[in-house]
Amino acid sequence: MNWEEWYLKEDPWRIKEGNKFTLKWIDELKKLINKIKLNGLHLDGGCGEGYVTSLIFKDLDVRFIGIDISRKALKRAKGLEIYQDVIQGDILQLPFKNENFDFVLFSESIYYVKDWKFCLDEAKRILKKNGYILLSVALGKNYLRYREVNKEFRMRFSLLDKRIVGTSIFGTLAKILLNHPQYAKLLLLGQKIERVRGRYGDE
Repeated sequence: MNWEEWYLKEDPWRIKEGNKFTLKWIDELKKLINKIKLNGLHLDGGCGEGYVTSLIFKDLDVRFIGIDISRKALKRAKGLEIYQDVIQGDILQLPFKNENFDFVLFSESIYYVKDWKFCLDEAKRILKKNGYILLSVALGKNYLRYREVNKEFRMRFSLLDKRIVGTSIFGTLAKILLNHPQYAKLLLLGQKIERVRGRYGDE
């Protein structure tokens, strides 16, 4: 996908329109964030223009380092107060030291790369011990599968909470009118906790 072409016009994802599903999705993400205490250094991986992150965290006193592959998207994100810095880069090769961040957000970004599982490895690498990760992905025929994402996430992080945001009305209409598969969003909140190696393996 050519991301520079995608971001020729502002807000190609139509986040600012605030349709019912987007608002519901944002609300569920906020509920998960309220379960943890945010402090330290935060990363928004695949931040795009930053509109989603701004909506989620607008009432919280936190700022992010945003990373995205698109210069056009980053130029818009740079103007938002939520970011203390933005960097052009690939979420498959995060240019950060090990155990550098207290919180990592991957919002609808990892299924656009060749190896989304490695993105989770990268998140674990740069997270500090007891650091948090919030993952949001689309589930469906052309996206990711629930069982696989859930399994891979729990192999790397301690699962704190899980939400599924459905799109039954939108999905049904889209399937009829556009021949598009129905989908839903899976939200996973986790923590990096080093497992103790016991006599019979991880405990």
